[in-house]
Amino acid sequence: MRTSLGRALSLLAVFAAGTLFTWSQNQPSQTTSRAFTTGGGLNILSDTHGVDFGPYLKRLRVVVQQHWEPLVPEVARPPIMKRGMLVVEFYIMKDGSIKGMRLIKGSGDFSLDEAAWGALTSSIPLERLPIEFPGDFLLLRAAFYYNPSDKPLIENDRVVVRDVADSLPARALDAVVISVSGDAEWLPKGTPPKINGRSVVIELRDHPVAPIENTSGYPLAFPRPGVKKILENDRVIVWDYTWTPDVLTPMHFHDKDVVVVFLEDGDLKSTTPDGQSVVNSYTPVTVRFNTRNRVHTETLARGKQRAIIAELK
Repeated sequence: MRTSLGRALSLLAVFAAGTLFTWSQNQPSQTTSRAFTTGGGLNILSDTHGVDFGPYLKRLRVVVQQHWEPLVPEVARPPIMKRGMLVVEFYIMKDGSIKGMRLIKGSGDFSLDEAAWGALTSSIPLERLPIEFPGDFLLLRAAFYYNPSDKPLIENDRVVVRDVADSLPARALDAVVISVSGDAEWLPKGTPPKINGRSVVIELRDHPVAPIENTSGYPLAFPRPGVKKILENDRVIVWDYTWTPDVLTPMHFHDKDVVVVFLEDGDLKSTTPDGQSVVNSYTPVTVRFNTRNRVHTETLARGKQRAIIAELK
């Protein structure tokens, strides 16, 4: 296993220089009196052919969790309690065997990556895929968290953004809930969110800003060709956009602050009107807050990239 993971880490260094189910995030381990916490999620990336995989994924979660906790390294246990997150993709074949495992995002600590990788490989063979499933395989993306933090991903005058996998109490602010499968739901303040797997919760602070005029001579960032509007009200507009390789977006002006939730592993090249360019790498569920009053164009430079973009009114 160590050799296979070593190759995966090497590949990650070279290239990076829907249905979701979560296992028990933020639940203390019962294998030791000195509790640590682990969590994560399973995202189905391939066609389910209409089959409900909920019960199957629940059983898979139990098996993986049982194999994972004994492998958790000392650095993730008290007193160090190191945090980390990694993402692995793999195929489950009809007979329960695993093929094509690859590390999509490493934690930066080999011992953390090795333990999560071992949780999967030591669970082989997995339960056979449901008999009613006509496909030959199921492609999954698994996220593993060590000692996940309750600290918000982003907190400023306009938003508080959290990466969650379990239910939350009713929020004091209006919010948008974005799932890693790309759905968006409006959540009025005082309403308990119904979290169905790993999601990004964008809480909207009561900090209105005056509109700014577009004097750039370029069109607004949205709408644009290929974009889909999935939600709009008096607080936000939420867009679903997928970049196409080597296809420039129109040069555009951002008149609104935005929260961007990236869903894939890919690099975007951003170029301003004066020709200055920068390439940014994004992995699944990377979240960014970008301020308004910007002009640029973008193109997909590597991999795949899709994002859910919440414009703040």
